[in-house]
Amino acid sequence: MAYQVVKGWPSDCAIDEIITLATEGTVAPGMAGVIGADGEGVLGTFPLTAGATSTLPAFFCIDEDTVTKKVTGLMNRVAIEVDADHYVAGAFAPGKSLSLGATEANSGKFELIAASGDARPVVAKVINYNATTGKLRLLWVA
Repeated sequence: MAYQVVKGWPSDCAIDEIITLATEGTVAPGMAGVIGADGEGVLGTFPLTAGATSTLPAFFCIDEDTVTKKVTGLMNRVAIEVDADHYVAGAFAPGKSLSLGATEANSGKFELIAASGDARPVVAKVINYNATTGKLRLLWVA
């Protein structure tokens, strides 16, 4: 299992969006992305320093069409459970803020926001983490 939307979608108030990927786009289900200034979706990378461009809005990919290069992205609050392939290892405690990876190697993955000097926007909050199974449950808030 790569990811599982646990609560919040589908529902009457769910906000999902069909997003066209950039030519080099590789956002797949279970990954997070951003919509750039050109309106196309790419893997989400938020640099650690303030003033980063094209960092919002963020979306969580739930479906893809590889032929049309379009994905369905959730853009509302949902509870999501992801496995170790979709987050950067860290000390996950309930309530901790998560952003998207700060480096290209961690693009599309969830990463803890450092206590100081980290200007990335919050896209999710930790609900709980099970070290035995490696499952991280989070609340998507972007």
